[in-house]
Amino acid sequence: MNKQMLDLFSVETPIKPENLPLEKLVTLVNSTFTEELDSLGRNIFAKIGAYESMETIAYRAVGTNNYNRVKFSGEQGQFYLTIAVSNYTEFPPFTAAPRQYLYLKDETDLYWVLVYLDKQLQQLTDTLQEQDDESEDE
Repeated sequence: MNKQMLDLFSVETPIKPENLPLEKLVTLVNSTFTEELDSLGRNIFAKIGAYESMETIAYRAVGTNNYNRVKFSGEQGQFYLTIAVSNYTEFPPFTAAPRQYLYLKDETDLYWVLVYLDKQLQQLTDTLQEQDDESEDE
């Protein structure tokens, strides 16, 4: 765990991440965090299986701390990620706990991370489905 005061995504002009393929989003991730962000998505996928949905709830706790609780649902169950907007970026180690915490520098990184994870989990699910289809054809 290492707190970094860096932006997670390096984006200088206004663009909508929803319109970008995952391959392009990956190129916009600050290289300091590329492995950690990829690993986060893969660990979520390992817990939930084939991705079905993501729900977010924003809330404030203890004064002005901003949080987003994100529920990922899949064939194998659900997983919760609590994202705190905290003026630094930190990816704590992924554990077997039913909920993980992620700390992001600002709301822009929060928005981009959610789009990134949605696209990554969908791509992992599509790959899994293609593999299942190929094994059924044999």
